[in-house]
Amino acid sequence: MFQLIIVHNNIEISNRTLSLLECRSIEGDGALWLINAFDKYMGLDINSYRISEYKVLEDRVIIYIRTEDLIELRDKKLNSIFEKK
Repeated sequence: MFQLIIVHNNIEISNRTLSLLECRSIEGDGALWLINAFDKYMGLDINSYRISEYKVLEDRVIIYIRTEDLIELRDKKLNSIFEKK
């Protein structure tokens, strides 16, 4: 199991624990795997993030999301909620 965590201003915004099956379903290795995991399961494109903007630990990755990306992520989530109704 592996955990993806999004943090902004020292506040945890979102987290997702991936099962072993979910981890294996993500293509790529290393940094590409992280990019694909955050895109697939968190809806966040971290392709342009620098090393100083995330922390990789043994069983989790913490992304320190940029304000503009947080706004975009929020808007995507809200739009998906309203589209379902």
